Amino acid sequence: MTATRPPMLAADHIRELVRPYLTSESVTQPQEGDDGRWRTMRRLHTVHHASLLTQLDAAITGASSLSDEDAGRSTFGSKPAARLEALAVLAQIDQESLELAVDLDIEEAPRTKTKVKHLPLVDRLLAISGKLGDKEHPAPKRWWTAARITTQWESRPFHPKGAPCPQCWAVDSLRVVLSEELARCTECGFSWDDTAFRVLAQHVRWCTDHEVTKPRHWLIDPNTELIECTECLPFRDAYTDFKMTQQTTTSHKTPRHAEGN
Repeated sequence: MTATRPPMLAADHIRELVRPYLTSESVTQPQEGDDGRWRTMRRLHTVHHASLLTQLDAAITGASSLSDEDAGRSTFGSKPAARLEALAVLAQIDQESLELAVDLDIEEAPRTKTKVKHLPLVDRLLAISGKLGDKEHPAPKRWWTAARITTQWESRPFHPKGAPCPQCWAVDSLRVVLSEELARCTECGFSWDDTAFRVLAQHVRWCTDHEVTKPRHWLIDPNTELIECTECLPFRDAYTDFKMTQQTTTSHKTPRHAEGN
């Protein structure tokens, strides 16, 4: 089964976020002919989807995230971790879209003392789409990628084990949809597609092969002696230094209950 779609612009990404949309898939399946013989047939199957924002809301509430009988019922929305991811993605889209709307003079910047009334999220996104027109913009693409990965109902995202995010080095935070060649880090929000996705795939494969999150990666030399892998040693040292720095920074933070003392 292969999904087909033309290249998407910023307005296309926003349209799928706020409006129902269709995807076309080439399906190969056996079919019995008039002569009683079975043959492999290829046909184009169109799938109807609810808007990605609606699917995110369905993932949070546990309702069906799709619009009709083609979509079936999501197994994603019933899991607490999935609901937390959906909430995080909605919060990310809301915050980043507000910042972009302010930059585009669609909305006023939040003030410290005066409450500013903001547009509903769907109206804001449509206004942004009107401003951007047919231009490419990384923000709508990032929101679309995050929502598309989080709302996967057909096949849950793959969670690579032992491969740190190459942007923030968080472990077990990568979510990968192989069929769409999309990936996202749930920790820092960075996303990958196209060529960047293939680079990430090489990173995940290398990290997995070298077990970079474990203390050591041992190999067997021609004399059947255990030796430490020197190829991954620089990466492993850098990763260990990062984790130690992170732990030191966390331990030196002032506890919230002590801030007022």
